Amino acid sequence: MARSAIDPDGSQTPPNIESAPWLYATQACFVTLWENKKLRGQYGNVRAERPLIEHLQHNARQAAFHDPRFKPINAEQLLSLQIQVSLLSALTAIDCTTEKQVLDQLTPGTDGVFFRYGQHASNFLPTQWEVHPDPSLFIAYLKQKAGLPPNFWLPGIEIHTYTVKDYLD
Repeated sequence: MARSAIDPDGSQTPPNIESAPWLYATQACFVTLWENKKLRGQYGNVRAERPLIEHLQHNARQAAFHDPRFKPINAEQLLSLQIQVSLLSALTAIDCTTEKQVLDQLTPGTDGVFFRYGQHASNFLPTQWEVHPDPSLFIAYLKQKAGLPPNFWLPGIEIHTYTVKDYLD
């Protein structure tokens, strides 16, 4: 489904989705594109606001053509891309009174983490634990990604966790 959504010349046959009613359930997802085992594009949402099929198609197109870190893909590249789809569970709010409380509630390697403070927001999929295995550094980098200092902590911070189920073609 993701590959046919980003097919620039229409040569990819879309799968038969009538046999997959779960695609119409409301669910969030991320689409990550890999080229020669290197990141080539990524886009997703942490909140399930539409049917999965709509999120999946939209996120695939955004990752392929609108990730500002990369040029848009072309038809030739599509054939060599590996496409990873991460289906997200519902968000679970965790107690954020202190940073220590947050750190004590995290499950490294399993939890995806969504951080928000006012207009500042960031997200790490669970795979980021491979890059940042220490929970305190994981949260520090998440704050930096949101545009805040790594030692930032004030009332009003919201943190949600989630799990993912990954599919790689």
